[in-house]
Amino acid sequence: MIKKTVLLGLAPLLCLGSLRAWKSFVVAASGKAKFLARALFLVCLLGQVQQAECMNLLKGFLGLWQFFSKTPNAQHVDVCPLAITADDDDLITAVEKNDYAGVCKLLECGADPNACDGDWTVLHRACWNCNLPIISALLKYGANIEAKSRKSGKTPFFMACIDSIWVAKNIHPHLEVAELLVSCGANINPVWGVRRETPLHVACYECRENELRFCEVAKFLVQHGANLDIPNRDGKTPRQTVAGSSCLQGLSLKK
Repeated sequence: MIKKTVLLGLAPLLCLGSLRAWKSFVVAASGKAKFLARALFLVCLLGQVQQAECMNLLKGFLGLWQFFSKTPNAQHVDVCPLAITADDDDLITAVEKNDYAGVCKLLECGADPNACDGDWTVLHRACWNCNLPIISALLKYGANIEAKSRKSGKTPFFMACIDSIWVAKNIHPHLEVAELLVSCGANINPVWGVRRETPLHVACYECRENELRFCEVAKFLVQHGANLDIPNRDGKTPRQTVAGSSCLQGLSLKK
């Protein structure tokens, strides 16, 4: 079983020189297998084993692999398949495609749950896609729930309850995402932009502009504890913005 596990880790390393592939193996391996794999990796890295010798070593491991594969009582070794490495680009693609099984496998193999496409993290993307299972998987593996997009500085929660609402035909899936994030500890009052506004600032303002969908968003935010009295850069609070409108009618707006 140890040799079989070592083979799975060394094959992509020796054939492709992939540090990512080796890392994904080390995450999955354990005990003597992990120690041996690290030792062989360091030997190859330090140049003590020539390329031809590495290939001979690989052929030997391939022979052992075939032997173990044909053995009826051979034990199953749960490691990352050779075709799957802990690659951040693969994780980004899987999240974009809503590939839940692929996301889970890549996370198991050591992919970074905070992988970023240059602007959004994969959690931002999953929230935009309203994919609750993928969001839950990313958070389980340590995704930063307060990560800010590089261009706009918005958190996944801000994106879920404000940005995505603009393009949503049905806002309820987006509010379900926001509710999941809140239940996992997301800050419901993240401040954004030079105007220093919270999601409730934006929702209340858009409410006044007759964007009725944002009335529901504003009610959601207040019901979940959003602060009506945080001033923006100009000193204006959501409470002042919504004063005189029916946006939050029927809700308790105690200070």
